[in-house]
Amino acid sequence: MIISKRQSFAKTFIFLKAFQFNKKVIVLFGPPGAGKGTYGSLLSKDLKYEIFSTGEDLRNIVKNETLNKNVYSSERIQNIRTKINEGKLVENDFMFEYVKKKLELIDKATNIQGVILDGYPRTIKQAIHLTSLVSANLTLNIFLKDEIIIRKLLGRRFCPSCKENYNICDINEVYTIS
Repeated sequence: MIISKRQSFAKTFIFLKAFQFNKKVIVLFGPPGAGKGTYGSLLSKDLKYEIFSTGEDLRNIVKNETLNKNVYSSERIQNIRTKINEGKLVENDFMFEYVKKKLELIDKATNIQGVILDGYPRTIKQAIHLTSLVSANLTLNIFLKDEIIIRKLLGRRFCPSCKENYNICDINEVYTIS
């Protein structure tokens, strides 16, 4: 039974081999609050790479529901909203297709040198899918102590006036904890 599942799973990626990604790829790993978005933003500015945050994209699909109804069904948008609210991952089938399409768009852009992946892959199946599309030039796994991550996550804020995210937790202060 396990062999047939693996064979079936492998067959789903055969169609992806035709896609040739021609840009550099950096993959950022780490738990929520580790700084993937911050480091990705800094790298993006220095290297002229596109940041591709699947989490940010999914939140924007839900946030801009009326604009996205031409692209995604109401049921799909509701499913994404429910998964986000429950802290669960969106189904792999949707993510595989979404990531492939987004990478194709990035690859066609002439002003982009490469891509920084933030939040993908999140599962082993997603990692296998990603390797069928691109080869990572650099993979960074960001580690922080649990107590630092918790303080950073609890310190996250959103300003309704300027629509910006910010954090009241000073990372320098956090590192002095013994």
